[in-house]
Amino acid sequence: MNMKLESSRIPEKTMEKIRDGSERLESVAPSMSEAREQMGGLMGFTKSCIRNFPMTAVWTSLAGGLLIGAALARRRHHSLQELYVEEPFRQGRKLLSEALSTAADAGRDRWEHARSAVRLPDLDALRREMVKMTRKMHF
Repeated sequence: MNMKLESSRIPEKTMEKIRDGSERLESVAPSMSEAREQMGGLMGFTKSCIRNFPMTAVWTSLAGGLLIGAALARRRHHSLQELYVEEPFRQGRKLLSEALSTAADAGRDRWEHARSAVRLPDLDALRREMVKMTRKMHF
């Protein structure tokens, strides 16, 4: 397999991807500068509001801190028992249940296939023979 690099499409595809990426980057660059300008304007407005209304800024910061603190305090922390005992058992039960379900489906499919292969009158005859044999064996 003497494959020349010039005849390969791999470098061409890579170069196309690089060109597309650079074009996308150039299209995003103007919006980034606009976003910086808007952020600068927003920061100036925020500073002027804090200068003009200092107590409102303090109370707003306090209320925001309390809300964030309450949200973090409500977050449930897992114990070591939950992490290393209960969770592995839960995952093991789930995996075992899925495996047994798959095996049951496969068994059911095989049973249906075998049952469809045997005609119904033959099945009744087999059932009668089985009843006769069990009576002879005294079960």
